[in-house]
Amino acid sequence: MKNLYTICFCTLNIVFATLTMYAGNQSDIQVSGLRFNQELKSTQFVMYNPIANTSLVLHDFGYSTILVGSSTLNPQNGIYYFSHSQDSKNYTLVGVNSKTGDVVSQVSTNDLAIRETEYDFKTGTLYGLRPKKIEDDSNLVSPGYVVEFVRVNPAIAQTDVIKTINEFDQVVVNTSCYNSNTGVFIVAAKNTKVSLSDIRLYFIDAQTGNILHRTNPLQYQLNAIQYNNRTNSFIGFATTSTNSMQIASVDSNGVFTMLSDETFAAIYETHIAFDQMNSLLTARVVNSELYKPYTIVFNVETKEFVSNVPVDVTAETVHEWEINNQEFASMFYKTSSVEIEDNQEVEIYPNPTYLVGCSIKGIGNFVRADVYTVNGNLIHTFTTPELELPASISSGTYTIMIHRAVGDVILKQFAVVR
Repeated sequence: MKNLYTICFCTLNIVFATLTMYAGNQSDIQVSGLRFNQELKSTQFVMYNPIANTSLVLHDFGYSTILVGSSTLNPQNGIYYFSHSQDSKNYTLVGVNSKTGDVVSQVSTNDLAIRETEYDFKTGTLYGLRPKKIEDDSNLVSPGYVVEFVRVNPAIAQTDVIKTINEFDQVVVNTSCYNSNTGVFIVAAKNTKVSLSDIRLYFIDAQTGNILHRTNPLQYQLNAIQYNNRTNSFIGFATTSTNSMQIASVDSNGVFTMLSDETFAAIYETHIAFDQMNSLLTARVVNSELYKPYTIVFNVETKEFVSNVPVDVTAETVHEWEINNQEFASMFYKTSSVEIEDNQEVEIYPNPTYLVGCSIKGIGNFVRADVYTVNGNLIHTFTTPELELPASISSGTYTIMIHRAVGDVILKQFAVVR
């Protein structure tokens, strides 16, 4: 399994640059991950706070080997999955309740060599890519491979091949993402039989496995992708030259837009996650000037750094980062994973509104309000209960998510009549 991964999946290029220190508004963001305790020689499941750089141990597994890049987190039920092996041959897929650390499933598997896995927030279905050897390597320096697009049920370690893809044979590590609004799986890959350098973004229909679209060869090396399902856009780390890496957005034509002027020396491949609800990208990067690692939290909508904290990786190394986006899935796609409060004392007035503004009445501990279309697209965020709607807003029904300081979210709808 490890050899297949080495041959069929590209590794991350490390480049060098300078990172500036930031101070920003603190935000509550929690990352699930795995930490190896050097003293106990044991893998621990932890809840990691990237702003405070602290970890809360929720479970101690007692074994030491995990399969790098195997983690994923189900947005329907909050179950964190990862694979481990005692002998590098026989693997066990473990399911952990991300809130409590309780182990809910352990399934033995020998053929689940799947890395680029992504969940559909609407359905809870898990999709991924698996390399398949098609040529005997006895007389070859490197055997031939194709890539299978698969559907996975991690609870029972069942894999169904949707389609074998012949158009590319190498996938860039940690570049897959999923558009839950359209059901499209996106990944950066290349066909080594045609070119060893040209990397494209491929857009794959999750139901059929057909490639719907591919970009022209990318201008920059793309090192990671995280999809923002609120704004229908995806972001990543782009190697912009031989010695710098920047946070960037990429469109469906492969055109890059840099989201920050700051450059980074490197990112840790398995130390990156995305908070869908708040559009917060968190990742571990390297400062080339000091040659030390930092954990950053970056708001991809405001293009501001929320925090930037130096870390001692010898003391605090959490791998396989995942963020529990249950609340997001429940609110946007009407799943049952999180109960949404419909507080009868809170109302939108006037409703419907014939003007360019309305107010949230009966609200306390107000933090912010996000307004969305019926298709789930974010159109505006308000930081006061007085909502001055854009003059360009169209007639129709809108959903407003009201965040309060006590940590809950109230969901309301209102109508605009022009």
